[in-house]
Amino acid sequence: MTDDIDRDRGILTTADREFLKAEPGEFTRQAAHARRREIRKRTENAIKDFTVLFDELPDEEYTEIFGDLSSGELRPGVRDALSFFYHATAEPNFRNSISDNKPPHRLQGSGEFDQILGEAYRFALMKHNFLIESWDPPTAEGELIDGIGDVVDRAEEGGELSPGEVYMLLLSGVVDSDTVQSTVREELLENLPSDSQPESSGEADRPDPDREQ
Repeated sequence: MTDDIDRDRGILTTADREFLKAEPGEFTRQAAHARRREIRKRTENAIKDFTVLFDELPDEEYTEIFGDLSSGELRPGVRDALSFFYHATAEPNFRNSISDNKPPHRLQGSGEFDQILGEAYRFALMKHNFLIESWDPPTAEGELIDGIGDVVDRAEEGGELSPGEVYMLLLSGVVDSDTVQSTVREELLENLPSDSQPESSGEADRPDPDREQ
């Protein structure tokens, strides 16, 4: 956590990160208001800087920055950046219902986000001299599961959890992933057929010649 706060400045300064990660009440109302204003300004300017980066950054720099994105340390940041922009451009009634912990029964794609995503796809292809006539946004529909608090309550009461709910708990940090892995490993070993258990080397069953004398 300390390394996450103290790393070099990006959009946020070290003070910005400390403020955002602070517990309620650690900052005065006036200090919090000033800090939020500075974060808004820096975020707006950073978003505008993406236009400069997209237009001017040489292609080889993308490889230097991202490397193997499938396993690189920037992958969570790319994911969260897309989540940030989706949340920012989502329909107001959807965003407000999520903030109030009252999600709609079904998740619908954001019209504004889909349009921006289509434009981004076109611009990225145009950068490599390709053109597309139409854009069909990916399907963004699905059943919404309960909020994390409701899932935790049900788990503590001994209720059954779906794989998606277990995954959500792991991502949220509510459940320790090391503990879950250890528990699953022990469960798998207990349920292995007897012929799948590791064979004994037989050393323990051999008589000790010195002891027999």
